[in-house]
Amino acid sequence: MALMAARLVAPPPGWDAGLREACGRIVSAMRRHPEMIEGTGEMDTEIMLLTKGRSVSKVGTEGVYTAAASPCEEWPHGLGVALKLEDGDQGERARPAAAMETLRQLGLLRAEESDALTRYTNAVLCNHRGDRVGEVRATFKLKRAGR
Repeated sequence: MALMAARLVAPPPGWDAGLREACGRIVSAMRRHPEMIEGTGEMDTEIMLLTKGRSVSKVGTEGVYTAAASPCEEWPHGLGVALKLEDGDQGERARPAAAMETLRQLGLLRAEESDALTRYTNAVLCNHRGDRVGEVRATFKLKRAGR
């Protein structure tokens, strides 16, 4: 899935011209109309609006998340990201926090963009009475090969 996302924003030169053009049309449509990807006020839409097209983002079903960064100085061939949460992410508990932390650590979100998306970084857990009993937050550190 990560490779698919990376190739969507940066199709390899050896691909058929029609396929490369199709990828370009898809990414262009995502950038022009991010609200059509997930909806106004939703995580994917907010990421694409804030990054002004540097990244595309797509939440999937059952705890899947993919994102891609367009080619840039740090990622000259683009970058694809894929996450899969084992629990299927019932109630959007962990996926937003994991996605935001991954994008932040990879440098796909600038500090001000990350700050604007804080509502996705921690999920408050409440019991049936509505009492706060905990929270979900990302505590992992990505390991990058060669660094």
